[in-house]
Amino acid sequence: MKKLYALNLFSNLIFYAPIALLVRTNRGISISEFFLLQAILSSTAMLMEFPLGLLTDKIGLKKTIVLSQVTMIIARIILLNTYNFIAFSIEAVLEGISFALNSGKCLYIKYLAIKNFQKIPLCFTIMEH
Repeated sequence: MKKLYALNLFSNLIFYAPIALLVRTNRGISISEFFLLQAILSSTAMLMEFPLGLLTDKIGLKKTIVLSQVTMIIARIILLNTYNFIAFSIEAVLEGISFALNSGKCLYIKYLAIKNFQKIPLCFTIMEH
């Protein structure tokens, strides 16, 4: 359960968002392209929510969480090593997939905790509201 505390804490930190904007604009991405990348990310997360939920049902919660984190790491590596819009678009798609993979997992952990009469970690109750 301690690993889940850390995962939830670090998955929900958004301090990197302003830094990501600076990285992208310093590498030639305009503000309008940045917002297009954000639209790509959001659209990908929304479109992949249901299919990746089905994947979670097939492979399990733990493997899905690991896959989400691996996908996010790959997206961050691309973010730090690219200088063109196409590569940043690929990074946005991977980040959207990671968000969709991770979506609802904390809620599911709460459900399991209630089902098994366990104490729900505070970090999960704060982040889901």
